[in-house]
Amino acid sequence: MLKQFFLILALFFSLPLKAERYVLFTAPGVQAPHYARIKFKVGDVLVFSNGKEFEIKGILGKGNTTLILDIGGRRALRIPLSSGNASLFVGPDKYAFRYDLGPYTSFITEFIKGVKALSASGGRVVEMYDYLEEEYAVVERLYRRFDLQWYLENRGFIDPPVRKVIDLKLLDWVRSIAMVAGIGDFTESQLIYVEGEWVLDDLTSRVVSAKYQNDLSPFLIGRWEKFLKIVGRTRGVWVPPDLEAEIKAVIREIRKDSGLRWAWHYPCTQTLDVISYVVGSARQREKNLQKVP
Repeated sequence: MLKQFFLILALFFSLPLKAERYVLFTAPGVQAPHYARIKFKVGDVLVFSNGKEFEIKGILGKGNTTLILDIGGRRALRIPLSSGNASLFVGPDKYAFRYDLGPYTSFITEFIKGVKALSASGGRVVEMYDYLEEEYAVVERLYRRFDLQWYLENRGFIDPPVRKVIDLKLLDWVRSIAMVAGIGDFTESQLIYVEGEWVLDDLTSRVVSAKYQNDLSPFLIGRWEKFLKIVGRTRGVWVPPDLEAEIKAVIREIRKDSGLRWAWHYPCTQTLDVISYVVGSARQREKNLQKVP
């Protein structure tokens, strides 16, 4: 009798939960009051302020600000992870402090603008099929083999012929963004290798064009870029010297052919760029916070 009871109990808890229909936004950019309490699951239907609906086929993952869902047809849906303001705790555990990032919804808009800007510059970035600022973005679902961070850490253990092919594909991607001096929120884990090409699958709207031949590059090559890494603009591992030399050559050749001149005041220029970046980011955070009551 007891065995039958536990068997029935196990069957009950193994039954799939009933799918729900959630209205996530009651007006353009206005999240529903219950948004933060929703436990998304397969089968749920999500409704946005423009009337569009998407059914969840799977949960692909999440970052600090965004939830990524499989909606079928090799498409993924990016939505705010929660409501209100996103934040991070930065620093060692004992001395960690809370760093306010701004509204969760603003990062959907930042992503949309970033994809548009980098695509216009010719860089291979995740393809975007549909979007609504502050609410969602429908993008291609990418099946990654590995990311740039893994590749740089393990490149020396890969067979030379295979490594050469991957290096050439990476140089193709570098060539496509050679005229770009900065990509917002660029990290090595966000540049991924899929189906024989490198694709950037996440970024923000701060896509900055190069002004000089020796300007910054998203790959952080050279002592001023390494300085930026030290002060915390990016994270990741160093580019191996042989690959670094090839990347430098590609960037400089394209920038030179484009007519950009060499900046002899390079250190001063880069220092001002760092200050501009930090100040600009702070101002953007203030604007974002003003949007949240």
